[in-house]
Amino acid sequence: KMAVASDVKAKLESSDLQPELVVLVDESDGCGSKFSCLFVSSKFEGVRRLDRHRAVNNIVQEELEHGKIHAFTVKAWTPAEHQAKTAVSDMQLGPNVPSAAHAPQGSTHGMTSGADAV
Repeated sequence: KMAVASDVKAKLESSDLQPELVVLVDESDGCGSKFSCLFVSSKFEGVRRLDRHRAVNNIVQEELEHGKIHAFTVKAWTPAEHQAKTAVSDMQLGPNVPSAAHAPQGSTHGMTSGADAV
């Protein structure tokens, strides 16, 4: 079953999208039918997220159609997005972390007092 993963990764890496990075993770407990993919390509500059996903999915269309892959989750990023997201995940959580004081707005919106809710 590892042949599926290596074949899929090779196909992604050699695609016309010329990725700078392809990370393929088998999430199917070894049976090779469910993958998540991080695909980084400068060709995604200025391309909508949906179109990026379609472009990556098209590369493995044959495997999806023939049931070799049942689930394929994609993160399709530009090199700048990858760098930014990697930097964020490597940083310590700082002052931008939401706290309880920043609970979602509107939960009591429109109520004038507790008595009106009875």
